[in-house]
Amino acid sequence: MLAICISCKKEDIVQTNDKHATLKLQVWDEFKTTALDSFKVVFPELKKSYTLTRNKPYINDLPKQNLTAEISKSGYIDVSKQFDFSKRDTINDNIIMPYD
Repeated sequence: MLAICISCKKEDIVQTNDKHATLKLQVWDEFKTTALDSFKVVFPELKKSYTLTRNKPYINDLPKQNLTAEISKSGYIDVSKQFDFSKRDTINDNIIMPYD
């Protein structure tokens, strides 16, 4: 058993890209009882939009700068929020969306 463990090659560590940041969002209804299944996130400065889901709640190709995200879903009031990626690689946030 010891020979097997010693002979196993360890994988090289993959370096992260310093030019991109990751935003991970969990979006809740206004009573914080239900996590929304899917929602749209638009970055007006980048002219990009993303649809996030419960299974893929992140965006990982964002530039490391200050960005405004506009979060929307049918039946809810849109939410606008600022995120500063200039000094961070990852931001995790919870968003509360009031019913329309």
